[in-house]
Amino acid sequence: MKFLKIKLNEKTLGKIDISIAEYNEDKHGSKLDFYYDEIETDLIDIVGLEDNIDIIVDDEGLLKPGIPVFELFLGNEGPAHLAGTILLGRRSETIDGIDTIGFETQEQVRDVLDNIKVRVIGFTKSA
Repeated sequence: MKFLKIKLNEKTLGKIDISIAEYNEDKHGSKLDFYYDEIETDLIDIVGLEDNIDIIVDDEGLLKPGIPVFELFLGNEGPAHLAGTILLGRRSETIDGIDTIGFETQEQVRDVLDNIKVRVIGFTKSA
């Protein structure tokens, strides 16, 4: 499964990097471990948006010093203000409940990329 990963480029500090992070159960184990590794945190929050899109973000990102804060619009949804590295995935209903499963095809990824607007609006305060 493919997840969109949004983060600030640490070298330029002005460029936003949007890439694809691929989840592989054999490599990563649980999706939760994958989220922790990709976002570089140990506590996440999942926020549901329109069109069955979920955002996975560091739950304590706004409390950490020097973390970039993004303003994100997706379609008619937004703005969402989120701190730190962000993952976006597709939400699906399963027999066990609602699950964030990522994107299966490049076309699904492209549809999200065509409808997303993101910018850095600041940084969290230093301690």
